Amino acid sequence: MISNFLRFILYKGEGLPSPFVLFIVLMSNCFAQLGIEGWLHPEPNFLTIEDSSSHLHIYNDTHIGIINFNDSLNISENKQGFKLVNKTSNGLIKFDYNKHHSIAQIIGKDYSSKTSNNYSEIRLGYKSKNGIITSDASVAKYSGINELSPSLLLSTNLRSGMIFSFGRSIKKIPLQLSLSYTDFLYSLNNIYTDHVIDQYRMSFRGENYRIEYTMDDDDWEINPTDSSLSKIDLVYGNNKTISLSGHLSLSNNQKINWSYTGILSDFKLKLLNNSNHPFFKVNKYTNDNYIFSFDYLFNISNYKFNVIYIKKKVDLYISNRTMVTRIDANLTPFFILIPTVNNTSNGELEQEIFAIKLKPIKFVYLTPYIQFGFIRDKYNIVFETQSLNLFGFPTSVYSDKININIIGKDALDLQFGVYIIRNKWSINATFSQHVPLFIYKSSRSGSEEQNPEDPEDPQDYIEYPDLQSILGDIEGNIIYGNNYGGGKFNLSIIRYLDQ
Repeated sequence: MISNFLRFILYKGEGLPSPFVLFIVLMSNCFAQLGIEGWLHPEPNFLTIEDSSSHLHIYNDTHIGIINFNDSLNISENKQGFKLVNKTSNGLIKFDYNKHHSIAQIIGKDYSSKTSNNYSEIRLGYKSKNGIITSDASVAKYSGINELSPSLLLSTNLRSGMIFSFGRSIKKIPLQLSLSYTDFLYSLNNIYTDHVIDQYRMSFRGENYRIEYTMDDDDWEINPTDSSLSKIDLVYGNNKTISLSGHLSLSNNQKINWSYTGILSDFKLKLLNNSNHPFFKVNKYTNDNYIFSFDYLFNISNYKFNVIYIKKKVDLYISNRTMVTRIDANLTPFFILIPTVNNTSNGELEQEIFAIKLKPIKFVYLTPYIQFGFIRDKYNIVFETQSLNLFGFPTSVYSDKININIIGKDALDLQFGVYIIRNKWSINATFSQHVPLFIYKSSRSGSEEQNPEDPEDPQDYIEYPDLQSILGDIEGNIIYGNNYGGGKFNLSIIRYLDQ
């Protein structure tokens, strides 16, 4: 939806790209595109119990194929690595190697944008218990960064079934970013995001239940990997994750899992040109996610059923300012009259998923399972642009407000998997696919008129009655729903060492 919106707002007047709208949209959404598999393939955020046995765990998680309007948008993410856990008489020795690769790329005739993370992580840790105190310490090394990143989490069991934990961890994650417009190029290669994360945990456990409260408060900044001046100035950055989750075991092999999570992110930053003058300022950016997950597990005959319900809501807001003449001094007289452009964007996204997972109760060497999910999305995004004079006051040279409203998108989320258990080996392989079904309504309102005969005008696409209309047309025109191809692949192999 955002990608199609990009298509028709980048061109104004006599077909000339609008550079300030370009940077507004690309910077507002490029980071947000990473992690989009969480919307296409939603997973519940339930409690997980750490495997304290000695084992070797190898994994590969891949999401590929967000492609839109003739392959001009490409998003892919891959995580792979292994974890070795050795249980001793005093605790656990843990060694991890993880490799991350992700890219969100937009390519146009006169513009492009690319955000990527490509790095590896090596982590060595030790978990021990001394009386009522449990300590979990580790140190990590990220590729391309000379410094080490330590972390420490302390837990205390004050009374039976009640555990309190607190700690701090440091992460240094390399980042690459590039933007281009005609002959203007902005590139960040030798930088990384420096995260200092304070962690708080409370856990209440009983024979048939467990409730856990967690909070991670992440203050982050952007640093260069060398002594040269960075082209980005981060004023403020914070991510806060608050979660309340638990499970309740009932009679007759029934179980309920539930969780509620809030992920609150905000930052302010400036992008600097070659003269170290800001050409783009994010005055305020907020991205607030709220996720509720519920799962009811029960048995019928020889099969185990999971009934899953997930509801997600995201509130987006960005206020930014672009100094147009600092991007390109040879712009048309129209842009010279508006040296500064102020933009605000508000968005609200909602998603609901209802899924049923089916698998046999009796495990054999090869046990398949299947999950059917029905997803409904709702979107509402408003973009407002106002030109400013040299003193920062609004002018009448340019003003525009565009409202994008997709009343509803329905889709299927299909997941297939297989467990293979033999001797000391455990293998789990899954594949999930997002299949769009219907776009109920797409509308646009704003100050700018659109040619009703233009095939790219969203007002031409009011309703799609069948799947064929969603998946594309032979003319190659852009339509909502024809923006996804590929899937999500997960592979997990565990070799137990102490059995």
